Amino acid sequence: MGYTDVARHLTWTTRTESPLISANFSFSWSVWDALRRYHASMKKDIQIAVIDAHQVAHKAATALELMQKDAPAKKDKEYWKWRRYALESQLVFVHGSIPGSAVYASIPLLAIVEKLPTYFLLSELDTASPADLAWDYREKRSSYHAFCQLMSERFLKLSPESRVRDTTAGAVRLAVTFLRPWFHAVVAEDFPLAVSTASELAFAVAYWPGRWWARDKEEVWLLIRALVRLLAEELREAHNSRVTREVEKLETTIH
Repeated sequence: MGYTDVARHLTWTTRTESPLISANFSFSWSVWDALRRYHASMKKDIQIAVIDAHQVAHKAATALELMQKDAPAKKDKEYWKWRRYALESQLVFVHGSIPGSAVYASIPLLAIVEKLPTYFLLSELDTASPADLAWDYREKRSSYHAFCQLMSERFLKLSPESRVRDTTAGAVRLAVTFLRPWFHAVVAEDFPLAVSTASELAFAVAYWPGRWWARDKEEVWLLIRALVRLLAEELREAHNSRVTREVEKLETTIH
């Protein structure tokens, strides 16, 4: 695979000929792009899938890696357009198919919007809708760069207490939403895996709006780990209690 394959996939007229599946490493790009698609499409049942990169690593590569192969000596506007797109979206290509076992979860976009941290919203809400978002996702000419800049500015204008809340409880809430129902199921089967996966995603969410600010806040990372672990323990206990009740009910039926 090389630049030619990237160009074929990213060009609308030739995309159907591409053997590649596009994904990305950026939760924020996924939300921003999905909302643009939500506005432009007649279908509103758009979902965002979260994939275990380890399971597809052997047949995946970043778009930037591929663009370095057989790139034209004289780089035209198309090349630089695709490069900028690949950089912004942290674009990754998977060859062929993605096995079902590699998909942690596929979550409806609106369920994710409901749980976005407050800096994404016009006002603080427990449950949000697209109408509550702080940027105009319907504007065709809006750029991802402008979106990132606006969200960062909004985050940095928050009070210190609100920043900590959005990067701890807010980040954990969004991360667990992305991973449902996988997180709820795996927490009873492989507790360490559930905790580490949710924590890793929550770290990415927390780090995104203000990297320089979050980098020096050790308490943020400690709180994220503690919150994920506490939630996982509560879910595991609830699961065990439910199983116990079902067993007791079955035993009563048998007797």
